[in-house]
Amino acid sequence: MYIKFDTTALKRKTNHIFLFFVLLGFLTSCYPTKHIGEDDRLLLKNSYKIKGNKIKQSDISSLYLQKTNRRVLGVRIYAQAYDFGMLFRDSSWMNRLFTKNIGEKPVLYDSNMVDKTFANIRQYLENNGYFNAKIKAQITEYPGMKTVKVKYIIYPNEPYRIRKIKLDIPDPNLEAFVTVDFNNRY
Repeated sequence: MYIKFDTTALKRKTNHIFLFFVLLGFLTSCYPTKHIGEDDRLLLKNSYKIKGNKIKQSDISSLYLQKTNRRVLGVRIYAQAYDFGMLFRDSSWMNRLFTKNIGEKPVLYDSNMVDKTFANIRQYLENNGYFNAKIKAQITEYPGMKTVKVKYIIYPNEPYRIRKIKLDIPDPNLEAFVTVDFNNRY
C-alpha cells in the first residue's frame, strides 16, 4: 500500500520562510549607521519620564527638536532606503527615488538640539506654573553601534497656583460687564 502526501503546502511554507530570511538579511545589512561618519551617532530614541506630580504628558513629546527616524515593525526602513539610495550616486534617478521620495536622512545626535529641547521643556513647565522644576537629560551611548538614546527626566515639584483674583474697576457699569465675563471664563 502506497500513501501519497500533498507537498504543495509544505513547499509554499518553505518558500515563505526562505523569503522571510532573505528579507531579514537585506534589512539588517543596510543598517543606517553603516555609512555615517566616525564621530557621528544615530539618534535611536527620545523619551521622557516624569517623577512626582502628574502633568499633561502629551505636550512634552511635541517639544523635541530632533525627531527620530520613522519605523515600520521596529525597523528604520526609511533611513535604510536613504542609505541604499546613496549607493547609486552615478544613477541620478535611483538616487533621487530612494533619497528624496522614499527614504529619509538618518537623524544624527546633536548635543545643541538636546540643550534647546531641554530649554523648551523648562519653558513649558514654567508656563504651566512649575517654577521649581528640575530636569535632567540622560544620554545613553552605544559606541559599537554608533547610536544614542536621550531620556529627559523631569521632577516638576509643586506648581504655583493663583488663589484669588480681585478686580478693582471704578466704573460700576463696566464692572458688572467685566465680572459676568470673568465669571463665565473662570
